[in-house]
Amino acid sequence: MWKDDSILYNYSEETPCAHIFQAFCDELGLYYEAKGCKYTPSKSKITYQDENIKLVIGFSSSRTNTPGEHVAVAFGVSLHFLEFDKMRKKRGEKVHHGVIGDMTLLSKRLEGAPWGTIIIENVFGDRIERVEKDSEAEFRYNNYFNVYGIDVEKFKKVISFLDSHIFVWIKHILEENKVKELIQTTGAWGRWSINNDNFKEFLTLKYPNLVFDELIRNDIEVQPPSA
Repeated sequence: MWKDDSILYNYSEETPCAHIFQAFCDELGLYYEAKGCKYTPSKSKITYQDENIKLVIGFSSSRTNTPGEHVAVAFGVSLHFLEFDKMRKKRGEKVHHGVIGDMTLLSKRLEGAPWGTIIIENVFGDRIERVEKDSEAEFRYNNYFNVYGIDVEKFKKVISFLDSHIFVWIKHILEENKVKELIQTTGAWGRWSINNDNFKEFLTLKYPNLVFDELIRNDIEVQPPSA
């Protein structure tokens, strides 16, 4: 699956973490380029664009990586509806972010779970559970993971995760019922992320029958997530 000369096949504890991170991003970029995306190695960024949608996934690492133990990868997501971007540019606005980001896509309410229950799952399917006493019950997919020691099977899990939870929104953002469901089921982090004028204006433009304030489930206060 990887290039024959990829360092992901063979590296040591002395291999710089930055080299492992870049090799991971390069292999992921090559995979998605074959699927019609654009990969920008200098920015570790994958971009998909068609006549309606632009999806940008940017990857970053950490200064606290530990050689031989930990190479962090974190990703951010920005999903753009291009008709809305054009409207904003005509108004003289700078368009840096899309209408939906990773916090919204990776957050779900945990219906029926005790208050404060937080379940966090990474791209490999590993879960932790904790209690945050100031938070509603919430399921969060973690956008941070360790690629030191990654093998082909784990690499495939990363692809499966991105396809299932991120790339699928290239189609879903054009489906009114999926956008409605997202608003109604996203957790506290997600509601905080989309509770803004840009997302509400996008709804007015694309889905005038969806009224944000009626769908957001006001039985729980919208507020910034606890640290």
